[in-house]
Amino acid sequence: MLRLRLSPKTKLKITQRYLEKLQTFNLSYFELHQKYLDKTSLALDSRAKTENTASLEAILLEQIEALAILDKDKIYLEKMLNYLDGNGLFTQWSNLENILKDELKVSQSKLLKLLAIFQDLEPEGVGARSVVEFLQIQINRYAIEDDRFRKALIAVLKKESDLISGDIDKIARELQLSRREIDDILFFVKNNLNHVLPGKQYITTKAVYIYPSAEISLSNGKFIVKMLENFDFISNPQLLKDLQERKKILKQILQEFCKQQKTDLFQEFSYLQPITQREVAQRLELSPSFISRLVNRKYVQINGVTILMRNLFQRKIKDAYYTHYFIKQLMAKKENAQNTDKQIQDKLNKMGINISRRTVNYYRHKIVK
Repeated sequence: MLRLRLSPKTKLKITQRYLEKLQTFNLSYFELHQKYLDKTSLALDSRAKTENTASLEAILLEQIEALAILDKDKIYLEKMLNYLDGNGLFTQWSNLENILKDELKVSQSKLLKLLAIFQDLEPEGVGARSVVEFLQIQINRYAIEDDRFRKALIAVLKKESDLISGDIDKIARELQLSRREIDDILFFVKNNLNHVLPGKQYITTKAVYIYPSAEISLSNGKFIVKMLENFDFISNPQLLKDLQERKKILKQILQEFCKQQKTDLFQEFSYLQPITQREVAQRLELSPSFISRLVNRKYVQINGVTILMRNLFQRKIKDAYYTHYFIKQLMAKKENAQNTDKQIQDKLNKMGINISRRTVNYYRHKIVK
């Protein structure tokens, strides 16, 4: 029997009921209204952000700029963006590899790291090297940690001709799966995967409303998480129960994120320390992929700015990047321009950034150059 694991302590059978729940957890707040209320009432709320005829390029550039990575890596990603085909994929990757390595002046391993970062952007599957990889990326983002189930999903998708002909029994025989397991896999594929390629998702003139699921604010030296989702329009008791559970876990995730932040850094630099999903998962005893699924397609408002929630949870990079960033931000302020290295060191140390005077001097001269 195929199983899905949400945490090291919990194993659940793959059932259509659970897959329905997973799909509910994945929907954005506005998508919930569209699906269950069929009205755009949220569009009238002052916190709703309207995106109309947004291009895929604009969406990706906005996300790249928000990444906590080195500036030169952002430039690399922006250049890679130019090689996407009309579907938002790198379908000519075998030819592109040498072109990109030559243009970016990077090694093969570095290029693959950049590709991984690119493929982590929204919409899901952007930058995939094939349609199968486009679907695989989505599968890998789901809370599916049982290798057998994940491999079975991918194996079934590869049986494209048999799926088209409807020969499910043949697929079951060849993959040694029961008909019920195949049915559950096909239910997952139909209801939980996006079948519209990334490049086709932004060619409509239909207005899209982005409504934050939560708001993070700073009050009396503490971060406060306020959930903005209201489910009064839901009449189905089971669906309402699932949504309340989702709301509770989302709040726990954001509160855990806020625990790792330093208010001084936020007040001085509007800076939020990126935390990995794995770190939050370990503290909440949840699966990293489950958290990825939950924060996906949700938005959070911070100081009046609405951003993708998943942008709060990024890869960790070298401390040198943060050191350079803080000193650069300090030096950009006129009141700090004439400060000595020792004064800058003291100011950063008070904010919890341990740095030597010599290091301040090094980065200060590097910024000037």
